[in-house]
Amino acid sequence: MVNDILDFSSIEAGGLHLESSPFALADLIESTADIVGSSAGEKGIAFRLDISDDVPSILSGDARRIRQILLNLLGNAVKFTSAGSVKLRISRQSAGNRQEIHFVVEDTGIGMRPEDVEDLLFKPFAQADATLGRRFRGTGLGLTISLRLARAMGGDITVISSLGQGSTFTLSLPCEMTSPDAATGMMAPPSSPAGAPAPLEPTEDHRPVLLVDDDPVSILLTGKILAGLRYAIDVATGGQAALDAFAPGKHLAILMDMQMPGIDGIEATRRIRADEKAAGSRPVPIIALTANVMPGDRDQCLDAGMNDVVTKPINRAELIEKLASFIRAA
Repeated sequence: MVNDILDFSSIEAGGLHLESSPFALADLIESTADIVGSSAGEKGIAFRLDISDDVPSILSGDARRIRQILLNLLGNAVKFTSAGSVKLRISRQSAGNRQEIHFVVEDTGIGMRPEDVEDLLFKPFAQADATLGRRFRGTGLGLTISLRLARAMGGDITVISSLGQGSTFTLSLPCEMTSPDAATGMMAPPSSPAGAPAPLEPTEDHRPVLLVDDDPVSILLTGKILAGLRYAIDVATGGQAALDAFAPGKHLAILMDMQMPGIDGIEATRRIRADEKAAGSRPVPIIALTANVMPGDRDQCLDAGMNDVVTKPINRAELIEKLASFIRAA
């Protein structure tokens, strides 16, 4: 609350300072998703992420302020949603003669009346319904600050909402792309602290690691770890996709999510092991990725032919250590 008031006062006094430097979109989304995903999980709400393929991986701008806006929009979406889902969609759009990045936050929450959106939503210290201030607590400044930050960066925030049917907020910002080389130093993997497992070093074996997961957020975060290890990555968004992508001897290792619709991780692993046996090939290391940590769940993974289990949320050091040991032994 104090930070909101100080931010608002600074903006009103013309003291807002914006930075512009290269940043990795994956870093921005990871730090945001960690916070929002945890809050959504505590309420039993699904948090989903959808990033279009044409969105640049490296952008230029004030990453801290963009993150502040996204946390505000996503935080509100989680706050006012009691069941259903919150989704963040990121896409690249043409707007006249310029390119924009659109961050779209959709929720299945309480929604608002159109007149409340127009008259009150972006006014300081105002909320669409006076009772909401008592039920959910807040300064009524978050959206006002977010809108002014967006416009200071040359963008805007728009909203579509219907009472009882949820809301859709769209943050549009100019697409200021930069080359990956400009962010090389920023994106370099951090050095390992004392006692931490050494990162995998590239070898002459350029086979990829197959990442199998149907959750875009998990794919983004796990993929970032794998990319930091400098190994090629194949992504399969489900059990059937994994079977379609797999061939004996094709991959260095497989990271297999357990809970997927249709063919789950257990069944996909059994079929992969059967294909390897039929081909007479050496088994590829398969590590389960699962939020289920009961002893019986681990036994089920091992019985299906997996080599080990890493629990979600993924501990980076644990994944590196286990992946390294199985790849080197293969």
